[in-house]
Amino acid sequence: MKKIILLLFTVSFAFSGFAQEQSLDAANHEKIKLSSVITELPSTGLKSLQMGFSKESLPYWGLIIGSTALLYEYDEDIYADTQKNGRKWGIGNGDNTHALFEIGPWPVRFPTDAGSAMYFLGDGITHFSIAGSMIGYGYFSENNRAYNTGLQLVHGMTVSTVFSQILKRATGRESPYVKTQEQGAWRPFPSISEYANNTPSYDAMPSGHVMTATMTFTVLIDNYPEYEYWLRPVEITWLTLLGWQMVNNGVHWASDYPLGIALGYVCGKTASQLGKKEKPQETSDDTYSWSVMPVYKNGMMLTQLVVSF
Repeated sequence: MKKIILLLFTVSFAFSGFAQEQSLDAANHEKIKLSSVITELPSTGLKSLQMGFSKESLPYWGLIIGSTALLYEYDEDIYADTQKNGRKWGIGNGDNTHALFEIGPWPVRFPTDAGSAMYFLGDGITHFSIAGSMIGYGYFSENNRAYNTGLQLVHGMTVSTVFSQILKRATGRESPYVKTQEQGAWRPFPSISEYANNTPSYDAMPSGHVMTATMTFTVLIDNYPEYEYWLRPVEITWLTLLGWQMVNNGVHWASDYPLGIALGYVCGKTASQLGKKEKPQETSDDTYSWSVMPVYKNGMMLTQLVVSF
């Protein structure tokens, strides 16, 4: 178990390692105010909505709806086949994360085997560890790019969680392991107490774990585009392992993922703009202005065109 935990945190802190290799423009990153992580939440939320419902997003909505519908049609088959392979490969179908200690009333859970380690790839502890490592390294080494990236990750996790919780309650879909009918029942807008007491019966759609993982990689790639050549394959592998395991342990249906990925991407793109100033529009040297003015001359009313270069 200790080896698994060590591996997870080694992966988490590895993300701060690539921050040590600063690009030529790293010194141009102005340090983000810590308070903006909270104060800019409404602005980032609004930008996310604008991006998600812009004219340019319509083709992507078609892809999201189409892929969700296709996966929904085969959800039961995918679920059964994945769990069969999970048993066949010796991974099992259960969630074997266990609480090692508590912080107040909240147990802090960690993985104990390969299956729970894959599930833990989407856990908040993993992604807060990545963010914390970036913030810590950036602060103590005075690397503003790393520091800002860590704050953007925390900011993005907060914004995306708000949206996912709204959508989860609006859809009210059952998780596979508590299903009362094929493909899971849909019970929109449960009461606050009902949702809190029977969360698995209402919180499948969309996947918050997949959303958070997608958001994390989106922010990292936006801030470190020179490392996309290896971050992108890691992201694909990360999401594949996480997505497969969450179907295997009955937490999610495959059709819960397209919306989760889209939500994570949009919130990641907007969160990565935290603290960044919009570039002023470039003006051409060939610009000019003109105006038309009335002129009274020699007893006649004339019109004068004034052009300024």
